[in-house]
Amino acid sequence: MLLSLNWLKQYINLPKNLTPEKMAEDLTLATVEVESVKNLAESFENVIVGKIVKIKKHPNADKLKIALTDIGQKQLAKIVCGGTNLREGMLVVVALPGAKVKWHGQGEPMVLEKAKIRGEESFGMICSANEVGLDELFPCGAEEVVDLSGVKNIKAGQKLAQALGLDDVVIEIDNKSLTNRPDLWNHYGIARELSVIYKTKLKKLELKQPVADSRQPAGNLEIKIKDKKLCSRYIGCRVENVKVEKSPAWLAKRLEAVGLRVINNIVDITNYVMEDVGQPMHAFDAALLHTDKSGLTRIIIRPAKDNEKIITLDGEERKLAKPMLVIADEKEPIALAGIMGGAKTEISEKTQDIILEAATFNPVSIRKTAQKLGLRTEASIRFEKNLDPNFAEIGMLRALQLIKKICPSAKIKPLVDANFNKAKKITINVSQSLLEKKIGQKLDSKEVVSILEKLGFQVKIKNLFVPAQSGNSREKEASKRYLVEVPSWRATGDISIPEDIVEEIARIYNYNRLGKKVEMVELAKAKYQLEFELEQKIKNYLSIGCGMNEVFNYPWADGKILKELEISDKMIELDNPPSPENRFLEVSLIPNLIKNIKDNLRYFDEFKIFELARVFKPGKADFDGKDKLPLQPKMLAGAVVLTKSKDAFLEIKGIVNQIPNGNFPTSSERVFQFLVQDCGLNFINKNKYLAIKINGEKIGWLG
Repeated sequence: MLLSLNWLKQYINLPKNLTPEKMAEDLTLATVEVESVKNLAESFENVIVGKIVKIKKHPNADKLKIALTDIGQKQLAKIVCGGTNLREGMLVVVALPGAKVKWHGQGEPMVLEKAKIRGEESFGMICSANEVGLDELFPCGAEEVVDLSGVKNIKAGQKLAQALGLDDVVIEIDNKSLTNRPDLWNHYGIARELSVIYKTKLKKLELKQPVADSRQPAGNLEIKIKDKKLCSRYIGCRVENVKVEKSPAWLAKRLEAVGLRVINNIVDITNYVMEDVGQPMHAFDAALLHTDKSGLTRIIIRPAKDNEKIITLDGEERKLAKPMLVIADEKEPIALAGIMGGAKTEISEKTQDIILEAATFNPVSIRKTAQKLGLRTEASIRFEKNLDPNFAEIGMLRALQLIKKICPSAKIKPLVDANFNKAKKITINVSQSLLEKKIGQKLDSKEVVSILEKLGFQVKIKNLFVPAQSGNSREKEASKRYLVEVPSWRATGDISIPEDIVEEIARIYNYNRLGKKVEMVELAKAKYQLEFELEQKIKNYLSIGCGMNEVFNYPWADGKILKELEISDKMIELDNPPSPENRFLEVSLIPNLIKNIKDNLRYFDEFKIFELARVFKPGKADFDGKDKLPLQPKMLAGAVVLTKSKDAFLEIKGIVNQIPNGNFPTSSERVFQFLVQDCGLNFINKNKYLAIKINGEKIGWLG
């Protein structure tokens, strides 16, 4: 996930001397893992605003001009340019020597140098949009340069990043560290965390119910939820008289900073709300929805029918099945719930009326549907994490607020809220003594309360009875209990037990503040482990003595290879395989060794490999004399690959033959034999096969 520092500053005043790098370090220590910090202004180094003062003809080229340009210095800069829209008085983008630009928008950025163009010196370059990465903000023709004349409050010589508000810092968060925190998949959630870390005030979201512009009960809109377990809340709102056009620059810049494509003002607002407060949203073109005879638009949230189809916004036709959840009108699905909208009701320049949706969907349902369809989106990623049902209302109000700001003529109808959320408040009883025991530190109860309340928890302190004669203030402090009410945005599976509260205190208290403590442990005498020593000696013999390389494979086997080898052993199938072809646990090390051989033959003509690992067979066995676990015997397998002029069979027979002479630990004398007999394996040459026996018991084979 990407975060914009300028966006975060909308909700929190960060310490003045705080660097983005230090903030990333503090955020990693307390909340989430920061992967990178990127200053967007660096890509506009030595790129400034220029003003064309005078234009002359180029003496040696008909299509080129010489532009005398004000770049904020005493002398005008002489720049050769071929822009067809160049005019005197125009504000332009000037890349000075040392700047990195893409020549005609193609290839990798190159460092610009002072140069002569057709015999005339040029101090820099007047740029088109694609040469400096401004295609989305200032789209222009192939031979035109960026025209900044319409941008307010900029002047010649000003740094371009500063002039256009592109001097932002983008912070990349590792998504895995956010898995259990659906409240943090947005800027406001991260701003809340930063406000606690730096003990500063978090600005409240100013959200007001919109004043309806019609007496019509709900803008002729009805919401019907058919499966309340899959959708616990759905808010719809009709907005009329919208004007679909290009988004204002401030909105476009915010979305581009966090890696989202700018589309149009309505779609951009829904994406902005998702990044701002964490609620994915969608907008339908109301005119493209089917209505009943009375003109009522009915939005139906229901499971899909088997073999039902929908063309999604990416242009792909999706075949649906139960129990995939869809949003439908009177006749057909119009969106995949929580994943992607349908192409038939897409917002376009012709759209005048829209229906906005904000909802709460079952996280398991969304994840399964996304997996089956191979379609994961920014929306589905958030819904999978189990969003707070209150986010739906927050998101809707925020979106309507922005629509009214960007489209003042828009008419907002009353909200229609189908709310079946039955989530109960969670209250956790935590003692001071538990906190101190788990954290290993004496804690001030005032600081404990302060941390929890800033994180949004409501706290009540309950003092346990302490005998008056003790007179020990520390004992009285340790006897306190906290009744902690969990905020709704943390109550969807994240915070549920006292240990969760311990973690909240510890991470904000700061792990670096915790004192060092040496734990006393009782050492037991090391036990001799026959099996371990045997393994080590076999590995050393094969690798050092025989020049073999040890390989390590995953414990599952490719079903295709198993079929080709005709391995008939009963196999254990996984409920959740890593991939369809790897749905079996390996019953033999051979299939994966064959795969290793195939991979290595791309690079080597000769090599020797071995693997010592467990395989998985039906049944149970005792482990360490007490644990009954699935049968997992350890096996040893090896392979020798040589050129045709050499005999691989004799080579591997020699390796196995020397195992009894390797001074391996044994519990008794063993007789080691090679016997010729039917192998029963279809993939082995029956004329080059030997069974391996110890004391008459077959333990393996070579061939």
